[in-house]
Amino acid sequence: MKVVVLSSQKGGAGKSTLAINLAAQCASIGGNKSVILDLDPQASCRVWAAQRAQTLRAHAISGASQSSPSHIRGLKVVAGDRDHLRSMLQTHKADGATHVFIDLPPQNKKWFRQVFQLADLILLPVRPGFFDMVSGFDTWQLVEDRPLRWVVNAAFDDVSQPDSVARVVQGELNRTMKCLDTLISNAAEWVMSVGAGLSVPEYAPGSLAAQQLRSLWTEVDSFPEIVVKHRYG
Repeated sequence: MKVVVLSSQKGGAGKSTLAINLAAQCASIGGNKSVILDLDPQASCRVWAAQRAQTLRAHAISGASQSSPSHIRGLKVVAGDRDHLRSMLQTHKADGATHVFIDLPPQNKKWFRQVFQLADLILLPVRPGFFDMVSGFDTWQLVEDRPLRWVVNAAFDDVSQPDSVARVVQGELNRTMKCLDTLISNAAEWVMSVGAGLSVPEYAPGSLAAQQLRSLWTEVDSFPEIVVKHRYG
């Protein structure tokens, strides 16, 4: 079972939105079962899950089959408990989960170090701006011996252009740290899909945002599971 942690000291970096979409994309692939452990008091992932439940009920009542989100069955969103995180991971592993995504609060706490030690991969979303990069460094410094990758998110210009701000930021970060290759644009589909209780590919399968999510997931999924001593229990 792979454990992916999403963390960012700065609010609004897109952490919860990426957690939701990565977990949904993961669960859309046969044989995968994904769980989001929501440790953020804002409970954004759980709010999305409640909206998703309403959307599923509406589809069931109307009998709609086209674009129905019900085909993603192996997806669960639950409240996380940092004091019992190891046992929660053990429970979900025993229940057959293949991937767990942990959404942390938009701040830095000393207990984050213990969460990071349970991860196979840590994702640090950052908007392409100076202050966002600076705030991300504080989170980066808490990570000791686990793979961490920055994700340049919510780019406001054309990421296909080599001189885009997002690519410049990505290049600067890659000089001393490591980013995922995929750049995420600031597209309306990210916002609208969340409000509908859907993932981006469910809401707009042919969109650039959906394409970027699939690319992001391919990169995330390529990281191997780490043999972490005493991860569970």
